Amino acid sequence: MSKWCLLALAAQPSWVPISLPAASINYWWSATSRWLTWESLTLRCKVLKMPTWISPFSTAYYPIQLLMWYTRVWPRTNCTAAIGGGSSNDSAKIIATLATNNVEISSLVGFGRARADLPPLYAIPTTSGTGSEATLGAVITNGASHEKLIMSDNKMLPLAAALDPALMLGLPVHITAATGMDALTHGIEAYIGTWNRGTAKEFGRKAVKLVFDNLRQACSDGGNANVRQNMATASFYGGVAINQVNVGSVHAIAHQLGGKYGIAHGLANAMVLPHLLEYSLPLAAPSLARLAVAAGVAVAVNSEQDNARLFIEAVRELSNDVGIPTTCEALKQDDIAALAQAAITESSSYPVPLLMDDSDCRAILQKLLVESS
Repeated sequence: MSKWCLLALAAQPSWVPISLPAASINYWWSATSRWLTWESLTLRCKVLKMPTWISPFSTAYYPIQLLMWYTRVWPRTNCTAAIGGGSSNDSAKIIATLATNNVEISSLVGFGRARADLPPLYAIPTTSGTGSEATLGAVITNGASHEKLIMSDNKMLPLAAALDPALMLGLPVHITAATGMDALTHGIEAYIGTWNRGTAKEFGRKAVKLVFDNLRQACSDGGNANVRQNMATASFYGGVAINQVNVGSVHAIAHQLGGKYGIAHGLANAMVLPHLLEYSLPLAAPSLARLAVAAGVAVAVNSEQDNARLFIEAVRELSNDVGIPTTCEALKQDDIAALAQAAITESSSYPVPLLMDDSDCRAILQKLLVESS
């Protein structure tokens, strides 16, 4: 019996999975991945007459319906490979989990809800930021309620990830910037969080340094394969870090902005990050000071407070240099109360150095309003 693999591809306007004979996957894996471009992939599929399924939905508006639609295709496959950004990787995890567990998506929200093991899952990221290739979590937007549904399970962890800079050379500047700041956020939140597990602090620090050393050049010289490789490594390290200690309040707020307004996750993180670091300074200063030294924006002889502030300012400068806006055009004053409440509820389960209350979170969101800038 022929074995097949479901490939989850990032595409516009729809998300496209393509079933490939397992032999072809093995051939690709054994050969150098340099030639695995969108053009060569499309050509291979045409030459081998591989069946292709294209969604009738746009992922921006019907992501849950989209995944349930593909669950009907998945049972023909024996493994899953995700090619694309965080959404493609997360979608592949969810599709495989839904199909093998034969459940509704709502029953997977939370931790450890899957009962059946998944066939092999492989990740091939084409962006450098989400770290989904290294995590056991996945996030999907509920288009009806505008909520981000978060699910994680050890069974969702990819068996292997291929970090190939050749797949990232043509990434647009705004996506490079937003995903790069996402990787930075992962590294920072893993490092300043109150949990100290495994190698989280080490990989969080390494991710931060790699982003500071490479993101500007990745945006200005996107064809530099070495820089792209370093950013891919930063993304992977950030994923390894948060996989051990979870994320923090930056993500709690960013998830609400993404769910409500459809703002790209990395961009939402980037806009929130400096404000949350300022808020966390009273209890996070020692950790931020160490990150300042690791990132090369301060020297160890300075005081912790001085270095911590230098680090926050360096984050602002990096964000500005790569074109991240300081305000959120979609954000509305009337939405702030509900967004703050949802963010506080989410962040209450995260190992953050300083928990937000309602007024704190509202104040942070207020700083993102266009009219208050």
